[in-house]
Amino acid sequence: MAAFLVMDASRWSSSFSNHSHIDWAVTPEAYIFSASLPGARKEEITLGIEDSQYVCIETESIGGGRRGLWRKFRLPDRVDVARVSAEFRNGVLSITVPRLAPVALPPVPTTRFRVDPGDVAADNHHAVARAA
Repeated sequence: MAAFLVMDASRWSSSFSNHSHIDWAVTPEAYIFSASLPGARKEEITLGIEDSQYVCIETESIGGGRRGLWRKFRLPDRVDVARVSAEFRNGVLSITVPRLAPVALPPVPTTRFRVDPGDVAADNHHAVARAA
């Protein structure tokens, strides 16, 4: 089941239009960004990945007197920018950004040792505590 978050893009990007918003869905396999672009045509949309960290969406002027749109937002960490895909259908631009598999960290080696209070000088017994 995918978690679904609606983000107010006006807080984190520049825009020429207040009529569009971007939804963000998170699945185990990918982040899915959906931009509502009513009245736009596929030919008017420019989509790009900048510095492997940002998604940029730009549209030319949209019919009906509406101005174009420009959004730039940072991608989450650990994504596969080489496999980003996009689809425009029924006025909605969907951008799928695949997640990378988590990095398995090597196990941390542990060493056990025991300190016998008889091995410590008599005036330093206050520094030794017996483990339960």
